[in-house]
Amino acid sequence: MAVPFINILASSMGGIGFGEPTDGARLQKVKEANGIPFYAGRFYPKNNKSIIADLLDGLINSDTPPWLTNKVLDPTQIWMVPIFEDERIVSTNTIIERIDVWPRLPEDDNPNPAYDEDTIRHTEAVRDGWGAVTFGGTFGTDTFGNSIDPGLTVTQNVVPPPFLLGYLGISEISGHVSEYGFYDHEMHIVNHRSYGQEHLTDDLYEHIRIREDGAWKRKSAELIFDIKDDDEEGYPNGRAALPENGWSRAEYPAENYQNWVMGGDLDVNRTYGNQYWDFFTRWEGDALNGRPKAGLIQLYPSKIDTICLTIKVSCQTIVVPDTIPADAQEFLDDATAGARENLGNNLSNNVWYFYWPVRLDMDHSGERLQYFLQRQGINKLDDPNYYPPSSVL
Repeated sequence: MAVPFINILASSMGGIGFGEPTDGARLQKVKEANGIPFYAGRFYPKNNKSIIADLLDGLINSDTPPWLTNKVLDPTQIWMVPIFEDERIVSTNTIIERIDVWPRLPEDDNPNPAYDEDTIRHTEAVRDGWGAVTFGGTFGTDTFGNSIDPGLTVTQNVVPPPFLLGYLGISEISGHVSEYGFYDHEMHIVNHRSYGQEHLTDDLYEHIRIREDGAWKRKSAELIFDIKDDDEEGYPNGRAALPENGWSRAEYPAENYQNWVMGGDLDVNRTYGNQYWDFFTRWEGDALNGRPKAGLIQLYPSKIDTICLTIKVSCQTIVVPDTIPADAQEFLDDATAGARENLGNNLSNNVWYFYWPVRLDMDHSGERLQYFLQRQGINKLDDPNYYPPSSVL
């Protein structure tokens, strides 16, 4: 079997390092939630820390902060080495297999759960792929290159130096952690003819909540912009109790989560975020006849502040005898013994799991808000000829 090479300076040099002592209680909660029995170490992208800070922390890292979303990784390798003398590594199989919420503890500033697994919001997101790789489906190896996250790419079987061929199995992770794991972003839109939307004929206010489980819409006779209230099952009910002011997805049915996720394109992440948000906010017409689709826009970031990516690594190995005996019978005996050893290796625990905490970087959320403020219809109230800059169309 092959085992991971543990780098004591992984938090600066990159790769697999020891788990952080401060991660222990949170990691235990992650294991209880996802059923993974054992994490053999923590994955560190290159330059998570400076080498000096890493050295000062000693052999076991003490408190390395989580990686940040949308921060581009220097390609970081995971090394596997054979444990038996006659064993050789044939190939690696590395997968970023699942995403879990990194638990909050009582001593945290906000110890409340980041999400509720019993709500429609969570169940719809999980149904559409969030949480664990779905092999052979939309998510997983077919689309994202052995990664559940669309911003990350895993490269298998990176060629080692010639003198280490067979003795070192290398896979490499590159790209960036997207906001796919932070699924509960939300956009609110209020449309009304008094918000620079003269083309609207209905005098009612139109409220739209764009969530991971689709776009919910209602009309009301009054402006109610603070509409973040949900019932116990996660369905929006706002503050209006009248049936005619209720929320409905009939016009915009539940959208598959993958279609509105903040994904792999960093330029899109910092502007309109995803195609779904773009659809509801993009202006119609040209500079002379431009019509805003959204009157007022407000963004709510994810309540999830940190996630935990699970990386699964295994290797295919063979056993190569040191010498080829001259006697045919002796060679047969050796080959048979090698086959038995190889079979035993691959039937044993040859699968390893590593964890990787990642925190939501709010910089892109702020950039998106500024971007959408330029698309609001209310800009026409001060300037009837207003048209968004070309960069936001």
